Amino acid sequence: PGDNPDLTKERNSATFDTEEMTYYVYGSKEKVDRKREIVAKVAADPDLCNPVPLEFLSREKRIEAQSKKTHKLMTKIQDLVALTDQEEMGQLIG
Repeated sequence: PGDNPDLTKERNSATFDTEEMTYYVYGSKEKVDRKREIVAKVAADPDLCNPVPLEFLSREKRIEAQSKKTHKLMTKIQDLVALTDQEEMGQLIG
């Protein structure tokens, strides 16, 4: 979902299990599941989404929108990840 159609086509025609490759790249199925969980929480939070695509905003409005999102993220961060877990923090910002 949301992928480039060419990438989706290539994934679907791969001769190997792309999900298994994802587990290999990220270290384990559990890590991939946790990453997806974090991404889903962020995507589901209206405070952390752009109501208007950034491309349609002026430079000043983009900076303002991103600053507001950063502030909201910082107030909600402990509900999203374990602050003492460096790997989870990396999942959130990377």
